Amino acid sequence: MPLLTSKRGLPSLVRLACPLIAFLEPNQLPSVEPNASNNLAVARQTGDTSYIASTAISVYYAQGRNEIAVGSYVLPIVQPLLGRILGQFNARSVAEYIAANSGNATALQLLSRAPQTLSQPIWYTMSNVRPYTAQVASAITLVGHIYVIIFAYVAPLVKTIRSRTHRASRFFVSMSSAGAREIIGPYLNTASLIKLRIISPLLIYLPLSLIYAMISLPFKLPFDAKYSYAGGFFLFVTMVYVGMAALGLACEVMITILGPRFMTFFLLPL
Repeated sequence: MPLLTSKRGLPSLVRLACPLIAFLEPNQLPSVEPNASNNLAVARQTGDTSYIASTAISVYYAQGRNEIAVGSYVLPIVQPLLGRILGQFNARSVAEYIAANSGNATALQLLSRAPQTLSQPIWYTMSNVRPYTAQVASAITLVGHIYVIIFAYVAPLVKTIRSRTHRASRFFVSMSSAGAREIIGPYLNTASLIKLRIISPLLIYLPLSLIYAMISLPFKLPFDAKYSYAGGFFLFVTMVYVGMAALGLACEVMITILGPRFMTFFLLPL
């Protein structure tokens, strides 16, 4: 049975490599073209000089989703894996074909017209469907998000300062801080306290996300890659705001369970 007749004919190691590329369904990656083995056999039998081995298998990946993960994990795993598997297949395929046609002068003559069917019968092509073209965005989307996490995490966890002078200032800096709630908590009913813990962080994260996005403007980020420059900018502001709100509200929930002293352990999964 031909090894590369369909996607189901892929070796198990290739199927293990498929889920590493998160763009299409795992069983579609790498994609083996229909009749790959048959095309190779026809090229050998007819001496097809136009046969291109790299069209047999296509590997799709989206670098724009996470360029660090693609460069550090996906490609260094997938490329050597496919190279090793196809190297074994090519060596076996060539040996079997030559052994089967060793006494056939016509077949060997036709084979000499298409030497690529011997040197590299089957190979693959890497297709980057979402290239990462904005290198300057690495600092904003990677290192900068560390500060976003810090802002979202610290806002509800500002420690109580026993000095009355500092208590007032801390209350105005972060309405949702644990220290501020200790001051005004006895004067609020349950409904008011819940509103304070939900609405206050959402209000605080609005200017923080806008300031964070505006700092990115001097670096000339391509906010107009898909939408207008203004639309892309406010979309980035919204993304930062939603991220801060997601983490901040999660911290508001967990601080009730763990308390400020043990909240650091909540961020370990991140």
